[in-house]
Amino acid sequence: MHWSDHRVEVYLVITPCSIDQYSLSGKKLTSYDYKDIQSIAKVQDYPGGLVIICGTAGRMHFFATDQIAEFCKCVENNSMKCMAVSMNTQKKVLGQADFVQGRLGNFSDDQSLTSFSEFNVYKRSNRHAEPVSRLFCLTESCIVERDPGTYNVCTSKALSDIYALTRHQEDPQMFTVEFISGIFRTYTCADRDALLASVLDGARGNKNKDIHIKSFSTNIGARIGPLYLAVEEEIESTCLKMLSEISTNKKDGAQSIVEAIQFFNTNVSYSGLSHAVTEERLFAENKEKLINNALVALVVAECTTGKETEAVFHAIRRLVASRAGFAAFTSLPGFREKLGLKVIRSFKYDDDGVSHAAIDLIATLMQPMHDNYDLRQEQLNKASLLATKAFLEKLVDLLKCHITRGTGALVINALLDFFSYALCVPYSETTDSAHFDMLLEMLADLGRCLFKLFIHPSLSIVKGAGLLMKALIEEGTPEIAFRMQELALAEGALLRHLKTGLFIPAHDTRQMAQRQLSRHLLALWTSGHKTSLSLLRRIFPIGLLNFLESDEEITEEEKDMLNSRDNLKLVQTIAKNNKASIGFKEMVYLEKQMETALLHWKTRVGLEKILQ
Repeated sequence: MHWSDHRVEVYLVITPCSIDQYSLSGKKLTSYDYKDIQSIAKVQDYPGGLVIICGTAGRMHFFATDQIAEFCKCVENNSMKCMAVSMNTQKKVLGQADFVQGRLGNFSDDQSLTSFSEFNVYKRSNRHAEPVSRLFCLTESCIVERDPGTYNVCTSKALSDIYALTRHQEDPQMFTVEFISGIFRTYTCADRDALLASVLDGARGNKNKDIHIKSFSTNIGARIGPLYLAVEEEIESTCLKMLSEISTNKKDGAQSIVEAIQFFNTNVSYSGLSHAVTEERLFAENKEKLINNALVALVVAECTTGKETEAVFHAIRRLVASRAGFAAFTSLPGFREKLGLKVIRSFKYDDDGVSHAAIDLIATLMQPMHDNYDLRQEQLNKASLLATKAFLEKLVDLLKCHITRGTGALVINALLDFFSYALCVPYSETTDSAHFDMLLEMLADLGRCLFKLFIHPSLSIVKGAGLLMKALIEEGTPEIAFRMQELALAEGALLRHLKTGLFIPAHDTRQMAQRQLSRHLLALWTSGHKTSLSLLRRIFPIGLLNFLESDEEITEEEKDMLNSRDNLKLVQTIAKNNKASIGFKEMVYLEKQMETALLHWKTRVGLEKILQ
């Protein structure tokens, strides 16, 4: 049964490892692996009907055959004998109504299917001889493909199940979405980078830390284990040793380093090493030493192509996502200078994929990606990255260049993350005041360029631009604030955010942050600005304005979706956990150090921290 409610005749072939679907012409359309099948249910009110329920989400696929008994028996035998997967086809019974209501499994509800961003794409699939038009919709929790003619849902995939996003270099519009199950989907889109930036933001919002963007497909043959499971500690240690030894391998050095980096990136998650701390036992392997040796080897590795440079940045990013790698940026001699030169040289490739990998790396050094991180180390890393004015000017010029040309959505998104970690609360609390003021003035000089981001098709870029605008007006001089207020009127940003702040529904949790941001920006753009206030008086009815001046208190409390890290609470939690393990004198010293650090922080609102 097709998603368009039409019956399509196909062949189902039972193999030792899967149920394969073929067209009448003998072309393989798809496979349902036994390991991914939850169950096979019979349809009681449809003769010969059966439903294959696949994946963690419970996606349903409807078929009908007059040999249903033989089909079920053969599937049970093959799955048990060949794959050791028990599959009882007699337990579950469904009706047609159950299939219609739950065809998409856990994502069949309205909240999962209501899109907040849509892109026109062409999908390349084995089912179609030519690319077919689709609406690529991003919802709160999944990617939904819709038919542009009828707006019917074709299929859906969870954002948390995405492994990587591939930007094809041979076609500026083609990209591939790779999933942890091993399947992949290929599309073409005119706004490819804007779409990828939106998917990246949505997936990370669904706690998918491993999603990343690259310019080449994953070599599954180099992966030791499935994509949905982290590799064992021994494999990670082997990968680190291979990276450490590449600088000493004189024979076929260029080839060996490419293979070692590819092996490392394929087997180590993008969120970092799973076993990055030395165990407290005899003959335990020193993980910190292995990580430092690998960083030294990677930072001096010579790259001849953009593809190799991107792979090196991805490998370093995986290493600095750990505690030891994050601290190595300031403690490892010469590492900071060599990495800075490698990042600056990478911009000469004029490749958005390479530039995004480089900026994502330095953004990781600005904000730790591991648990139980040290706030002092975060301050040291920020001070080192923001100390060089020429380096910051290069990043600001890169941002201005892409905004002016209307290109590089991925690069813009990564740069906004970097600047947000330096200027926006709660991350600005660990930024030195001199560096803060210097970077703030550089971004204020962009002026009108920043407002072009408010009409960008990627919501993640709109949100990032709004956070920077908030920092410019709140922390900048009165002259900067007034200039931004004038530009908000001239560029129409005030009216755009007025609409967003008023009409986004309260139950839409994914856009609640944008609604709060819009309301805050409206307050900043209109505070003390006579022209803006006069415009609002002409927009709203006089009766509503009089009602808003009432002295009654607001009873509804809205959860803060913008600022979620409380650094004061974080410091108190760290101190409380360490009281049992350190002496009284050390504890007093630690509290004094924390109090000194708190005095230099601009605010005390912060991001929630997960303690192990």
